[in-house]
Amino acid sequence: MHPSNEIFALDKESIEIIKKTKELLDELIETIDILGDEKAMKKIEEAEKDEKEGRVRDFDEFLNEIDEL
Repeated sequence: MHPSNEIFALDKESIEIIKKTKELLDELIETIDILGDEKAMKKIEEAEKDEKEGRVRDFDEFLNEIDEL
């Protein structure tokens, strides 16, 4: 029989494994894209430096500032 005429079935566990694998591959591709984007990496480095040096604020504090505008 020619391979394109073959029929096979997957159980639910196999389907879930395939879905999870796809999700992980999508995440990996996104990570590689970001790592290859010099502008994005520079922004990440700046954000990490800001956090390390305490130039950040709590999210709730940020929301309160917006409400005051």
